[in-house]
Amino acid sequence: MIKSPPLAPAAERPRVRIARPLARRLARGALASAWALRHPREPLAKRSERTPTEARWVSTEDGWELPLRRIVPRPGARGEPVVLATELGTGDHTLDALPDQSLARLLHQAGYDVWWFHHRGTPRARPPARIEHCDMDAVASFDIPAALERIRAVSGAERVLWIGHGIGAQVAMIHLALGGDRIAGLVSLTAAVCFPHSHTRARIAGRVAAWLPPEWRIPIGTVADVLAPGPGEHVIAPLTRSSDSLERRSLLLHGVEAVRMGLIRQGAMWFEQGHLSDRSGTVDYTVALRHQRTPMFVISASGDLLCPPEAVAPLVEGAQHCESLVLDRTWGHFDPLLSPEAMGTVFAPIRSWLAARRTSCWVAPRF
Repeated sequence: MIKSPPLAPAAERPRVRIARPLARRLARGALASAWALRHPREPLAKRSERTPTEARWVSTEDGWELPLRRIVPRPGARGEPVVLATELGTGDHTLDALPDQSLARLLHQAGYDVWWFHHRGTPRARPPARIEHCDMDAVASFDIPAALERIRAVSGAERVLWIGHGIGAQVAMIHLALGGDRIAGLVSLTAAVCFPHSHTRARIAGRVAAWLPPEWRIPIGTVADVLAPGPGEHVIAPLTRSSDSLERRSLLLHGVEAVRMGLIRQGAMWFEQGHLSDRSGTVDYTVALRHQRTPMFVISASGDLLCPPEAVAPLVEGAQHCESLVLDRTWGHFDPLLSPEAMGTVFAPIRSWLAARRTSCWVAPRF
């Protein structure tokens, strides 16, 4: 039985939880001031304007406490629940960057009940005293069911629509491969299911992660803050081909978060094995996905180093109910969310695809 504690846990956090965001804001303020002195005509980054949300907490069967955030539906809205899940090591900024460039706000305006999914790999998740697993399998087996149960209790809908970027879609795919039936439709944004080339960096990351506790957090958000004015922008440039320097620095400052080692470990193993697999490496989730019947809308980009079209080919060619959108070489990994052209080229097709399936949220699964 999945327990769903009320909002109290958020208020019970120690004072250090409040001090950390304050210290980070002060550091960013100093960074922006230094940048302004050297570049008076160019801002360091765009100002992040997040959509107001309400916080809810859920507990998983293995003892983790996870934050869910909800954009309360507009009065009179139909209120079908849509879950937004971000890429590994990124926060809500990628799906809610600016008022005129926000997939979250677009869906809210269309009458959906929008939820942010934060799994055990995110910095705000609270681990139990004894941790058994902290990886993709655990997210799919424990975190997603806990979140879906809470969403059903609040919204009254039997199923949800799910939009995931990168690992945000991959964990949902694993959940479906394991028999999950509470997702009425899945939009996969640049999320690979096969990895034809083994990357040296991924192998090194996997070997390092194997020696470290899976619950340890890698402070890549802090590193991104330091690198934002200079080298960081050039590091992520191949992943943001159609975005300018200002948008790249905004991503580094507002969109990068710490990540737990266990998720890095399993993700690195995928690159070595060449496909989505369980933590033991014996179950090929990519094969299992060919037999599930949940509708999927798979988006890939020819210019994406992490998810070119061939990285989703087994899913597009093998799944029973799968549609696809292939973007050209001018689109990188984050461009479908952050590019100035994303609203018309990517967000509009997603909205149309969801609209054709929103009524299925109110119907109990039949398969």
